Amino acid sequence: MTELLITVVAAAFGAFLKWLLPAILEWWRLRQLTSHLLGNWVSHYQGIDEPIDTWVTETLTFTLDFFRSQLRIKNADSSREYDYTAYGEIKNDIHIIGQWTSKRPGANAHGCFIQTISAQGNCMYGYWVGPDKTQARRYGRWVIARDESNIALAKKLVEDMRKPYAPYT
Repeated sequence: MTELLITVVAAAFGAFLKWLLPAILEWWRLRQLTSHLLGNWVSHYQGIDEPIDTWVTETLTFTLDFFRSQLRIKNADSSREYDYTAYGEIKNDIHIIGQWTSKRPGANAHGCFIQTISAQGNCMYGYWVGPDKTQARRYGRWVIARDESNIALAKKLVEDMRKPYAPYT
């Protein structure tokens, strides 16, 4: 009976290690890749239920989620009192692509996003998609910067991307 118990425990431990070691290596790789992104950022995004040029402002905190092996983005201090968490993957060291979900009790708002990291790494620009008040899917511009002084640059970059050709400036 003791031998059976030892065999079962050893098999379970081996299976756990088989999962744990790759998970640790992936987390370590992701941490090296994203270390410059972790921490607090300033966020402005175009609200889809707001007037056309109204921007929702907030603070974002970027952390790593060990079990998902993804960036976790949590907002705070939203000017419209929105509450969401987003998870994203870094693609080609330049894009963050992911999904967001409202954390407000009873809400069913969720969607996706794409952010492009600027050449200097001090801001990001892109789009988010989500439901409006009628549940129709809409998209809005979204910019993120290390501090408020880089928000104008990020807004210019996202606006330039809407043009057929964005000259190098």
